[in-house]
Amino acid sequence: MLPYRPTPVKPNLRGGGAGSCDGRGINGRRQPSTTNVECPIYRAALELCDTTPDLDSVRLRVGLADALANSGRGAEAADAYLQAAEQSAPDAGVDLRRQAAEQLLRCGHIDRGLAVIHDVLSAVGLKLARSPKHALLRLVVRRARLRLRGLRFSEREESRVAADVLRRIDICWAVAIGLARVDFIRAADFQSLNLLLSLRAGEPYRVARALAVEAAFVALPGGSALPRAAGLVATTRALAERVRRPHALALGRLAEAYTSFSFGRIAAARSEFEAAARIFRAECTGVVWEINTAESYAMTCLWLLGEWSELVRRVPARLREARALGDLYAATGFASGLPNAAWLIADDVAGARDALREATSSWTLPGFHVQDYGILNAGCQSDLYAGEGAAAWTRINRQWPDLARSMLLRIQGVRVEALHLRARSALAAATEPRLRKACLYRAERDARRIAREPISYAQAWAELVVGGVAALQGDEETAVRSAARGITACEAAGLAGYAAAIRRCYGRLIRGDQGAALVQAADAWFLAQGVAEPERMTRMLAPGFTSLLDVFV
Repeated sequence: MLPYRPTPVKPNLRGGGAGSCDGRGINGRRQPSTTNVECPIYRAALELCDTTPDLDSVRLRVGLADALANSGRGAEAADAYLQAAEQSAPDAGVDLRRQAAEQLLRCGHIDRGLAVIHDVLSAVGLKLARSPKHALLRLVVRRARLRLRGLRFSEREESRVAADVLRRIDICWAVAIGLARVDFIRAADFQSLNLLLSLRAGEPYRVARALAVEAAFVALPGGSALPRAAGLVATTRALAERVRRPHALALGRLAEAYTSFSFGRIAAARSEFEAAARIFRAECTGVVWEINTAESYAMTCLWLLGEWSELVRRVPARLREARALGDLYAATGFASGLPNAAWLIADDVAGARDALREATSSWTLPGFHVQDYGILNAGCQSDLYAGEGAAAWTRINRQWPDLARSMLLRIQGVRVEALHLRARSALAAATEPRLRKACLYRAERDARRIAREPISYAQAWAELVVGGVAALQGDEETAVRSAARGITACEAAGLAGYAAAIRRCYGRLIRGDQGAALVQAADAWFLAQGVAEPERMTRMLAPGFTSLLDVFV
């Protein structure tokens, strides 16, 4: 029988399980090093097991699984863990199946991962919530318990904590991380339990790990959640620095980055996501999911900040790598959402849609999840760029009820972005007489909702919509004022690409030498960022204005 062991740690991307660092396990003991190059050796040794009784096939399979996990081949690693579990004693089998489920969830093979994790949860007396609403109810109860007990804990070494307690904590961690960027309500439910159990156990690394993820979940609603999220980040960083575990330190930096992102501090978030990714790469192992998450968010920041030439450089290469590894989570993330605009910058609508089509065909999880929203977002952007406003309007209206039921709109960043996307789609579709009245009504309402959101770029996006509505109504004076305010708001929020688009519209509206200079400056900015078709990009980002330009210019 194998004893319970936390996920092992080996050199970065060359051996060990998920979320480990320093070449040492959570208990501080150095683990044997394995590398992806050694996988053929493991496989050859396993072939000899039938004829060489002295070989320990379980340990060989675990070694193979660790090596595959650390090279980013999560689905293959899961198969090896499951094969090892079949030959192990019950407790060890639960641990290995937990590692298999975690690998499957982390690399986006969610159906298989959920099937395995259901069995693992059942073995320790836990269950996934039946539905998002059920998960939300449990989350509210557990968060209330956390508020009542506070974050105090009595520190204990891992060796002083019962093995079954550690096992339950690590299972909750696997669910929370595995579903965090897929089904955030169920993930948050298990994250709260993970934190409760970790605080009760008192093992400091697990407490630091749980606090980091809790900070990110607390930041999701935005607005008034900032003080508590910031407090959790500070507590996480202090504890992580004291225990000196690189994985905890990197998770603390990742939580700080996500908190900055959630409250609209995009430039700071970009820097912090990239700093977290560097720590994960240099000092941790088994952290492919963490790296992909940090880099995916960093790419979203690149789009918002207008660092588009860098976005174009990064996205296709990371997408090819993810596909080669069979990582559906990373491949879908890099092909959809705002990173998908990398192809539009190069005026490659077909490429954007091909990347999205492959992501859609690979992501087959029933329901509407984070990835489905990313696919919706990228699809509408492509429609808008291609001048197909009615298609974008139809697409987002068809899927909006599913988006609302998913509870993703409880996340402030998603809510503001989705409202702006719907408003832009409405403005682009309003050029069709049969859609005009309904679309203008919707755009005006969404602009008011966006303007009320306490996030840095909300006012900028609201002004772009208000101006677009005025332009479609032939109100040049209001359109000009909104464009001027939009430029100021975009620049204040750091939205350089949106600022260039609205500056281009403003310049054409005010005409004369000053207007020509503004258009020239905007086009120079687009050219420097590799934008092949500034006019099409402008129509995607600031629809509505162009209808007035067609009349007055």
